[in-house]
Amino acid sequence: MSEAAAAQSPARLGNLFALILAVCGPSNPKQLWESYKESLTEDILRNARRQNPG
Repeated sequence: MSEAAAAQSPARLGNLFALILAVCGPSNPKQLWESYKESLTEDILRNARRQNPG
C-alpha cells in the first residue's frame, strides 16, 4: 500500500484499499485507513477547496 500511495492517484489507491478490505480481510482495517487516509482523500479535499475557496 505504501508503494501505491507514492505512485498512484487517490482514485486508484482507493480501488486498492477496497480490494484489500474485500479480499484480504486485514486484521486492523481502521489502522490501515488511518495510515493512508490523507493519500486516499487527497483528490476529494483538493476538489472541495477548488469549489469553495477561502
